[in-house]
Amino acid sequence: MEVQEGVVTDIQAFGYEANVGNDPRSEAEPCGPWCYFRQDLYFSGRATPFLLIHWKHSLDAIRILDIIPGDRTRQVVN
Repeated sequence: MEVQEGVVTDIQAFGYEANVGNDPRSEAEPCGPWCYFRQDLYFSGRATPFLLIHWKHSLDAIRILDIIPGDRTRQVVN
């Protein structure tokens, strides 16, 4: 990972889920490899991100886990 001014902007983690034992949660959860991502999104020329996204990608789905607005990011209501 590249560090710029003391900050890592993209984080990736990898793992594997498997049904183990008699845990009822394991039946409902998909099995197999997964990747966890944290990504900071920037507008051109801005020093801080406008949005931080945490998401998990597996063989059968992409799940958005968290969306965090950055500094000076506001909701636009029509």
